[in-house]
Amino acid sequence: TWRGRLLAHLVRHTRPLDRVRRPATGPVTSAIDRAGRVLSARLARGSGDPKLDAEAVDLVNRSNPLPALPEDVFPGQGRISLTLPIGFTR
Repeated sequence: TWRGRLLAHLVRHTRPLDRVRRPATGPVTSAIDRAGRVLSARLARGSGDPKLDAEAVDLVNRSNPLPALPEDVFPGQGRISLTLPIGFTR
């Protein structure tokens, strides 16, 4: 599925973090075009750790381009906005 390809793509671009005190999620809202290019990325809600929050946004930007939008899942849409739950664990 497209979602599975998207998540696998993000995992491939994840860098190891020096320290994660507790599992944290920093959801990132991103606008992407039909080709998968990231047009914008911003933190949707902070995790309480500014370093992890910055890494969550950096991850999305570093993963550019994301997998292209399949026409059968996003018919006629040239651009979408989605929130990605970026998670970090120890």
